[in-house]
Amino acid sequence: MQGNHQTSFVLSFCSACADQKVTRKQISVDSQGNDREDSLDDDRSVCFSCKRPGLFWAVIAGISQTLQILLLAETAHALNSLQTMFLRSLPLLVYVLFISWNEAVNYDSQDLVLNILFGLFDVIGVSSFLFSTGFLPVSDATAIVCNQPIPSTLFACIFLGEVFDVADGALVILNAIGLVLICKTSMENYTASSQGPPVVGVSIALFALLCLVLLKATARKLAHRGREDPSLVSLMVGCSGTMLSTVCLTITDSWDMPSTTQEILLSILLGLIAIVHFYSFTKALQTENMMYIATAITLSIPVVYCYDVIFKGIILSLVTIIGVGLSMGSTLLLYVKTCVANHD
Repeated sequence: MQGNHQTSFVLSFCSACADQKVTRKQISVDSQGNDREDSLDDDRSVCFSCKRPGLFWAVIAGISQTLQILLLAETAHALNSLQTMFLRSLPLLVYVLFISWNEAVNYDSQDLVLNILFGLFDVIGVSSFLFSTGFLPVSDATAIVCNQPIPSTLFACIFLGEVFDVADGALVILNAIGLVLICKTSMENYTASSQGPPVVGVSIALFALLCLVLLKATARKLAHRGREDPSLVSLMVGCSGTMLSTVCLTITDSWDMPSTTQEILLSILLGLIAIVHFYSFTKALQTENMMYIATAITLSIPVVYCYDVIFKGIILSLVTIIGVGLSMGSTLLLYVKTCVANHD
């Protein structure tokens, strides 16, 4: 029969990225001699956000995380950590309008507990990070707190039963050495602030890292159960942050809010970026490996160091540079290892 392998090309429109996608329709003959039409998608013309939507959202989460940290640094002189947490959490309550209630009724008690834990770990971790910046430069606190991918991998092995091999162990050691070097120089190079010595700030930052690693483990557990609703997770963070910060602000009688126009605008921008960050983070979680998402967030470390060097005049020591290099290098190596493993 003529045309056993005729191929026609039909253009279909990709509504998600407004690109054109080529679908090949191959006409072949089956075992009974009948024509069979096979559709083979050729996604070479499809944009990055449609090929890997999870990675796209992970990049947005990383960018929004970096912007949040930079805004925190700019408002640190006018707001304390509790005020910042309140202004960051309150806008997240808007997600109550977008929860899929039809799906929410199917959640069991474990799903509810995991969502509540997600919110609590985030609020406690971020509050601790904010408090640590009173003792340390923002860049050093960020390097400690955002060093999450490899500790998250270790916790996933311990609590979720994920695979942990010799290569993972070597990367954990390199990452730990880098973290120790960063903490060591933070404690040695900076004098005691009005709040206390730098060792207190390092201890608080390490506690914040622990909380945010537990948050990542909770997020993985939700992903494994297929119950990670971006709106519900964001709402839990907003509820936890708003309630805890309100209670603490009331007890300490420190409700002084931003007064100048610039401070008010920066506070509003902080809330809007928080909305974008949590939505993009949980959207990425639905389709991508947590390792990719955590790596994207880790990229805020060099950006914040550049901010401190350029705008704050901080001079980095060689030990700090080596520590950051080991921390970031081990993270990137784990990222490459994960990519190769997924490809195979």
